[in-house]
Amino acid sequence: MASHIRLNKENWIDGLINSDNADMKMRWAVLAAIVTLAPVPTAAAAPPNFPDLNGFQAVNADDYSAEHGYATEGVRFATPDGVHCSLSHNTRGSESVASCRGELPGAGGATGILATSYVPTVWQQVDLSQPEMYLEMEDHGLRDVPVDPASFRVLPAGSKISYANITCVVGDNQLTACIITSSSPGLVDHGFVLQPGGSSTF
Repeated sequence: MASHIRLNKENWIDGLINSDNADMKMRWAVLAAIVTLAPVPTAAAAPPNFPDLNGFQAVNADDYSAEHGYATEGVRFATPDGVHCSLSHNTRGSESVASCRGELPGAGGATGILATSYVPTVWQQVDLSQPEMYLEMEDHGLRDVPVDPASFRVLPAGSKISYANITCVVGDNQLTACIITSSSPGLVDHGFVLQPGGSSTF
């Protein structure tokens, strides 16, 4: 029987394995070098404009659980204005990821944003006409599988959801904010704030 390993393209680590198998070891070596050689930054908290998490009602993360990649678990949600977000944690790399895609408010035309544990948050240009995908690894190779749109359950305004060391909130007026709290001394928190008046990353 063929074995199946699901790889979520939105996961930063698993995203390094999106080419043929012959390239896989080299890509993991690059990742190891990045993590090993990167200078240790000074610890920092969320920026002043980050919403007060205490002002939002927690939801049960289990209600938002969805399929993610190999050695990776997480949740997905949609905002009331149609942005799709995924939160995941890879146990092999101790890597947490928060990503959103869609018509992002105040983002200067960017259609995606990606925050991870170890590198600064980045804006992305995502082709929204194409479905979100993950990779399924089988004995005979890799294949793309569309993410089920129904896995993005709406997170109501005024709510917050937490998974592993990630917390996201959804507020009124198209506010969405996510923070990956540092799990190690000396590492910084990463995340983003999406809002029409001007979105930001940290």
